[in-house]
Amino acid sequence: MMNVPVPEYPEVNRGILLVKPTDVFFTFLKSKGFNETDALQPDDWEPTIYLVPEMDSPLEEDEWTKSNYKSLFSHLLAQTPLDEKDYPPINDFPLFESWFNCEFIIGIFDMVKGPLGRG
Repeated sequence: MMNVPVPEYPEVNRGILLVKPTDVFFTFLKSKGFNETDALQPDDWEPTIYLVPEMDSPLEEDEWTKSNYKSLFSHLLAQTPLDEKDYPPINDFPLFESWFNCEFIIGIFDMVKGPLGRG
């Protein structure tokens, strides 16, 4: 067995929210005239990643999502080829839940030396 030192990476005081569109979302895009040739397949889309507050429980994650879904919905729609006139009402939480899968991740470690930058 090799003796490998355990590196000490600083832990980032954030969690990650990983958001991936569902098949229901892609069905909506197709209804607006976008099709497979537009690379609109679920496997073609990378998830959108957000740094969020660290949360201790699924209940806390659910509450956070319900409090922030409108801004998430708006931001996610802006990343699509849709015109704003084709956006659905963003005040529909069940629609948001049916269009996007949200996964929270904790325990984020920074392997890069130097400050974390913002665009």
